[in-house]
Amino acid sequence: MSSSVSNQFLNRRCNNMLRSLRIVAHLKPGNNCVRRWSSNGCIPDAKDLTGPHFRHNALSDEWVVFNPVRRSRPKQFQDEVVHKIPIITRDEKCPFCPGNEHLTPKALVQECSAENGDWNLRVIPNKFPVVSPMQEGNVQASPSPQTIHQTYSGTGASGHHEVIIETPIHHDPGAYLKHGPQIIERLLVNFRARARSHVSDHRTQQILMFKNNGQAAGASLLHPHAQLVALPIVPKPIADDDRYARHQYEKLGGCLFCHYLQAELDLGTRIVSENEDAVMMVPFAATTPFSLVIMPKRHSAWFFEVDGHNDDLHPEEVASLAKLISQGLTVLNELIDNLAFNLVVRSAPLPRGSFAAFNSAAYYHSHVEIIPRLGAGATAGFEIGSGMHSNSSLPEDDAEKLREFIKGI
Repeated sequence: MSSSVSNQFLNRRCNNMLRSLRIVAHLKPGNNCVRRWSSNGCIPDAKDLTGPHFRHNALSDEWVVFNPVRRSRPKQFQDEVVHKIPIITRDEKCPFCPGNEHLTPKALVQECSAENGDWNLRVIPNKFPVVSPMQEGNVQASPSPQTIHQTYSGTGASGHHEVIIETPIHHDPGAYLKHGPQIIERLLVNFRARARSHVSDHRTQQILMFKNNGQAAGASLLHPHAQLVALPIVPKPIADDDRYARHQYEKLGGCLFCHYLQAELDLGTRIVSENEDAVMMVPFAATTPFSLVIMPKRHSAWFFEVDGHNDDLHPEEVASLAKLISQGLTVLNELIDNLAFNLVVRSAPLPRGSFAAFNSAAYYHSHVEIIPRLGAGATAGFEIGSGMHSNSSLPEDDAEKLREFIKGI
C-alpha cells in the first residue's frame, strides 16, 4: 500500500479541514487570535508558531495549550535523581519470573519456545483485578445502577482482568528492544486472541488493552507485562470519543481518522516513521512531549475480530504495527533514561447494548498510542481546573528529533 490513504471522501478534505485540525494562536503581543493555514487552505501551518497557542485535538474534540517558554520556568525543587536500573535476568521474588509460576493464578495461555520448551509468554488472570470476574450464571447484559440514596447510585464492578507476561526476562531493556518486533507482535497477537475470547461473552461491551512501563506510568512490577480488561459498560470518555467520531463522520462523509491520517501524510512534518501498512506520528495536539500515535493505513474499527464484520486487521498489518511500535520505543529509550510510558490500544465499543444502533465499523479507526511519562505536562492545578492538558514541547520539534534518532538506529 502506498503512502496515500484511499477514501471516498478525500476529495472534500480541504472543505472540512477547518473543522478537523485547527490552531488558535497569539502570534504577536496585542494581536487578536488568528488562524494560520497553509496555501491550500486546509492543513495548519504550525512551523511559525513559537508563542502560546491552543491546538484542537481533531480526534477527541479536546484542546491542548502549548507554550515552549514554560520549559524555562525557575525551579526551587530538586529534580529526582534518575538511577539507571541494572539488568536483572531473573528476580527470585518476582511472581512473573520463571520458576515462580506457583505465585500466580493458573495460566490461561502459555506459549513455549520451540528451541528449549521454556515459556516465552504467559497470560494469567490478574490476582488483584480492577473488576471481579463475571460469573457464568449471571445473564445480565450490563450492570443496572442501584439507588443507594436519592442522590447516589452504584452497582457491582464485574468483568475480566488479565495480565500478559511478555517475556521471561525480568529487566533487560536492551534485549527487549533488540527482539522488540517479535515480542511486541506476540503481545498484539495475544491481545487480539484474548479480546476475541471475551467478545463471545455477550455481557462485554468494551475491551481495554494497555501496557504500563515504569513506576511513573503506574506499573507496580518491573517485569515487562501488559493488561487486558473486558468491561460490561462503555466508560464515558470512550463513549464521548465514539459519539464525536460519529458526528464527524456525518459531516465529513467518511471516517475522521482516515481524514486526519491523510492530512498528516500530506504535510509530513509530524510523521516519524512509516511502513507499508501503518504510520507513526506525533499528534498535532499531543498532550505530552514525544507522544506517539501508530495508526493502520487500512480502516478497521476494532483491533480484533468481531462477529458480522470483516474489516479485522490482517496478520501482516499486525506485524507492521509491531515494527513501528518497537521502533518508537527504541528511539524513546535512546532519548529518555529509565523510560516510563503508557501504551494504549484504542478500539471501538462493541456493537451491542446502546451501541448496537450505531455503525462503529464505518466511523471508528483503531490505533495505538504511546505516552511517555516525563513529568512535563503532568497533571497539576491548571489541568485539573481546566480539564485541558498543557505541553511545553512542540509536536513538530519532537517529530524532527525522533526522525533524527531513527536515522542513527
